[in-house]
Amino acid sequence: MNRAVIGGMLLLLMGLSAQAATIDVGDHDLLAGRVSQKVEIYVSGGEAVQALNFRIQVADGGPEVPGGSVDGPAITALDIITGTIFENNHNPVVVEDEFGGPYPQWEGRTVTTSSDTVSANGLLATVTLDTTGFSVGESWELAISMTANGTGTNISGAEGLIPLGITDGTINLVPEPAVFVQLLGLTVAVVPLWLRRRRSNTRAR
Repeated sequence: MNRAVIGGMLLLLMGLSAQAATIDVGDHDLLAGRVSQKVEIYVSGGEAVQALNFRIQVADGGPEVPGGSVDGPAITALDIITGTIFENNHNPVVVEDEFGGPYPQWEGRTVTTSSDTVSANGLLATVTLDTTGFSVGESWELAISMTANGTGTNISGAEGLIPLGITDGTINLVPEPAVFVQLLGLTVAVVPLWLRRRRSNTRAR
């Protein structure tokens, strides 16, 4: 086996070992003026994880955090245990207090496994948001890669931080489904009348 082949195999193995876990926060449609709306965030990749430092913010973190200015929906709960990859293997969750609060658009939680590791494949966090005071058509970034305190979400294993590819997401406020139904019903009712009138006008000519 020549050196070029061996070198290629080594590079391939190194590339495989360096593959990152991935989190795609996603684009989430929420209703305007509502409390307790949940957004689920997932991780994939299957790496052996011992710890999670989860940081999340709406827009730039809001006026309450240093350097923030953009008002957005409040984060009213952040759950990194229920139904997540840590549900059956975790120590008590640590609530982060980076700024001395209150900071409704920023939250942080840390959790470690109680034994061994968990697989980075499944639900990572459930975020509950309150859109009271905001209107249909408004949108904000939902970021975990970098937040107002200068850190972002990361995961680690027995040998330290695990490479993590993150794609931040958005929150978009949309009309209630009933509004769409009403508009559709109105369209169904009006279009035949319009066609009938148009035909009558054509005949009259």
